[in-house]
Amino acid sequence: MQELYFIITFNMKTKNMLTSIAIMTLSLIPSLHATSPSTVVEIAIGSQAHTTLVTAVVEAELAATLSSKGPFTVFAPVNDAFAALPEGTVETLLKDENLAMLQSILTYHVLPGNITAAHLKNGLTATTVQWDEVVFQQVKWKWYINGAQITVTDLTAENGVVHVIDAVLLPSSDSKTSALGVYELRTQMSEADEALTDSILAKFDTLKQKHSNVDLDIAMSARVDIYMRDTNISQRVQDILMLIKQEILSGNSATNSIVDIAIGSEVHSTLVTAVVEANLVDALSGDGPFTVFAPVNDAFEALPDGTLTSLLAQESKADLTSILTYHVVSGAYFASDITDDLELTTLSGDKLMFSVDDAGVTINGLPTLLATDLIGSNGVVHVIKDVLMSLK
Repeated sequence: MQELYFIITFNMKTKNMLTSIAIMTLSLIPSLHATSPSTVVEIAIGSQAHTTLVTAVVEAELAATLSSKGPFTVFAPVNDAFAALPEGTVETLLKDENLAMLQSILTYHVLPGNITAAHLKNGLTATTVQWDEVVFQQVKWKWYINGAQITVTDLTAENGVVHVIDAVLLPSSDSKTSALGVYELRTQMSEADEALTDSILAKFDTLKQKHSNVDLDIAMSARVDIYMRDTNISQRVQDILMLIKQEILSGNSATNSIVDIAIGSEVHSTLVTAVVEANLVDALSGDGPFTVFAPVNDAFEALPDGTLTSLLAQESKADLTSILTYHVVSGAYFASDITDDLELTTLSGDKLMFSVDDAGVTINGLPTLLATDLIGSNGVVHVIKDVLMSLK
């Protein structure tokens, strides 16, 4: 393997800080000499902590590009960052049929230009080579990019600079599948896992009340890591937590509204169409918080023949609006908040009636809940298998 070369300079005022950086750098780079490696790719190749990244770059056919003149700024996830993704994710991304997705994720870690730590500012946004944005935050002297900590900075090459990060960054276009992933996992959970997930998500909502927008992502990401270290948590709960962390690291936790959750779910395309036709997108993207009971596509298809087509007609907008707002409640109600004999007044002015027994939860007498507690920036979504109709 080709040797890599670095120059580390010291001065008396910053000796302790630079010594710490040098120690971390030595753990990544096999040898130190008088010249720099020629490319950012060679920095990764020379690091035992980045073998997965190197494999991914080669499979994505990006090695030649990142070895060109540049300059490039690369945020390089360590092996443990890839290992922390849901089981099977890396193997799936490395398949030939997923080349475009792998390229999208990897190029999301690259910025054009030579951006060193000295250029970073709190709240700075930058557009990646993938064309999606990343956001930088500084909390307690530590730098973060989309919630992932930058652990080593300014590994310089002739065609750019590499910064080491502790998590894989996911562009928003890829994270929209998170809601569907949570939905699928929820339908396979035991009651005990459901209860634990409800408890964890409720604590995330509490975090939102205690932290500013600046450090919310970091606090939530840290809380996920705490839970992930609990060996008593089942694989399905861990998978849901990792989907949540993907949303956090993609920068979506502060921007994904309940409408975005529906848009990102393949099983809610009919609901999205109805919300658009009823001109409710802006209202449901507001501050909230709202609780939405979101019927899946099959729920609309189960309505009497012609009902959906009639509701989507221009002259039926008032009826469509009334039905849709009957599925929305002001305030954030998690699964743990649903109790027997609970009554909630919807935005349509009518009530939803809940009952809870050994058989589970019913809404207006229907055992309709499929998945609960999909958290957005302005509320929470529960997935249901029926279109709800007012009891009055």
